[in-house]
Amino acid sequence: MTELLFISLLALAALTLKLFKDITSPTLIFLSGFVVSSFMALLYKDEWSLELHSKTYIILVLGGLVFMLTECIYRKKHRFSLFPVKDMDGMILPISNVKLFVIFAFQIVAYLLIARAKMSVVSFEANVAEAVGYINEQIKLDGETFALPWYINVLNGFCRSLGFLFSVLFPLYSVASVSLKTKWLVGLNMLLAILGSFLSGGRMGSFIYIISIVIFYLIFHQAKLKKRESLSRKAIYIIGGIFLFSFAFNELGYLIGRGQDNDRTDKVFSASYVFAMYCGAEIKNLDDFVAFPERFRHRPNDFFAEKTLGVMYEDLGKRFGDAKKRTSNLDFNSVNGYPLGNVYTTYYPFLLDFKYGGLMLVILASLIINVLYKRIHNVFKRNRININLSFLFFSYFIGRVFLMFFSNNFYEGIAIEGIIRIIIFWYVSVSFLFGISYKKFLS
Repeated sequence: MTELLFISLLALAALTLKLFKDITSPTLIFLSGFVVSSFMALLYKDEWSLELHSKTYIILVLGGLVFMLTECIYRKKHRFSLFPVKDMDGMILPISNVKLFVIFAFQIVAYLLIARAKMSVVSFEANVAEAVGYINEQIKLDGETFALPWYINVLNGFCRSLGFLFSVLFPLYSVASVSLKTKWLVGLNMLLAILGSFLSGGRMGSFIYIISIVIFYLIFHQAKLKKRESLSRKAIYIIGGIFLFSFAFNELGYLIGRGQDNDRTDKVFSASYVFAMYCGAEIKNLDDFVAFPERFRHRPNDFFAEKTLGVMYEDLGKRFGDAKKRTSNLDFNSVNGYPLGNVYTTYYPFLLDFKYGGLMLVILASLIINVLYKRIHNVFKRNRININLSFLFFSYFIGRVFLMFFSNNFYEGIAIEGIIRIIIFWYVSVSFLFGISYKKFLS
């Protein structure tokens, strides 16, 4: 059944490419994550004793089909044939190198302050990596909270918003005919945002940025090409770069204080197994959850779709005096001495909230990202490429669409107060760099 799952998902991805003829189709991005995950699960099915149950197969394949059909219906109503653009360079807004340097300097100062604040809250002498790793571990495993000064939280949120902004600007100015100095300054700002994201204690933020960069690069590159033949080779290089970054996850963990236990075997400890655990074990975990739900503890819901929208409810609860934890993180799973982590794909909260009716949340996710994708295409009909809210929200969500094979990252990104803050931060940054009005920003 695991072999059939991989073949079915790969066939859906191929059908998507044939139907839409678009390598940045949201459905193709969604399915790509599950194709990689199912392939890794296939490679390790013996080590993990993975005998995929039919219910798990149906959930995963039907979810992919639902996502594709939603995009197909949306495309029937809204045309997407806007490439190539005749004068891509003439549509790009000029950007000041001085302002780019100001933002670069701001990020350096902000990340130094964030690092210093994190080192100051731990009860022992620690370097940045040790402090970040310790805080992250205490929050995840023990539910402990660490109070940071309000201005540190503001700086952290602002820098995070810059990561999504430069995930658009870096690929845009990479394909544009602008000065080398501008390209370097944009690239350095992007690199600093990626490195700074590790101060959060996780690697997922940097991965979301990188996925967004890749997708926007392909979008802008297609828009500029007179012919599409050269795109495939560049796409192969980019995909190869993603895999190299993924295999480096183990080493990145050490840099942010998330080391492994010394008593594990070399095979479990290897970079290849860490990659398999991050990119394949989710299917084994989901299969265990579907087949043996009684083994997994979780609280009953107090609110509608609480497991799926737990981060949103927690965000609102903090504002209104309800500090109760709403997200439902399942236990760490393992089999035959192999750790499998505690992520169960995006489907497990859907199943907890609505059982098999949770597939309607796949429809909603597909609709949201396709509306944003269409709005980006609409920008190419204008005389100028304004970096508006559609670009930034697409940057915010598209990496989460790819990572739906991993966890409920897409819906965890929907927190009302957090969204309001990041919109404000985005507008401040965009108006500073380009001087555009709020009307153009919102258009």
